[in-house]
Amino acid sequence: MLINKPFFGRSVTIRTDENDSMIYDQCISQSQSYIPSITLSPRYIIDAGAHIGLSSLLYTYHYRKAIIIALEPDRENFDLLVENTKTSPNIRPLLGGLWNRRCFLSVSDPDYKGKCGLITQETSQPDIEGYAVPDLMLLYSFRHVDILKIDIEGAETVIFDHRSLEWLPKVNSIIIEVHGDSRWFFDFMDKTNFTRPILEGEHYRLTNRSQT
Repeated sequence: MLINKPFFGRSVTIRTDENDSMIYDQCISQSQSYIPSITLSPRYIIDAGAHIGLSSLLYTYHYRKAIIIALEPDRENFDLLVENTKTSPNIRPLLGGLWNRRCFLSVSDPDYKGKCGLITQETSQPDIEGYAVPDLMLLYSFRHVDILKIDIEGAETVIFDHRSLEWLPKVNSIIIEVHGDSRWFFDFMDKTNFTRPILEGEHYRLTNRSQT
């Protein structure tokens, strides 16, 4: 069942299950956790794990001139994302998942978490497209990425693979939800030019030191 709810000056469509309601409430009550800790006038945003589009709409509300790639691997979520963002031409919906290289991905729910806890895995079968950050930058002519928001249910361990991070210096800020033990992420980011991760709400916020 679908219902409409107010969301930052517009109406959005969500499902009546607890997953959509949780994401909706989180975007309302923890909206600042999606925003970088420094002042930016971003032009290029990647929203990886865009779900039904609420986080992309939140970025549109704050940054009206930014182009936002709304990347979502689940087809049902993606259909709602397209519906919710159809009046925002700066949001570019893309069916697919974030990965460390161009490939095919499968989508599953092994832990029965519902539509906000879906897992992506690399597969040889032609299913959902997987995109690395450089692929997305090339596809949408991004010179850099002002905000890279990542909420991809554990696949972040694949993204931050030290063998394929030539793109990282081109990112100005990262907003990420780390699933499971976060010590690996702290250890990894300590070796980069990013500030120490700061937890706000469900998200860690980091800034490229070249921006501070």
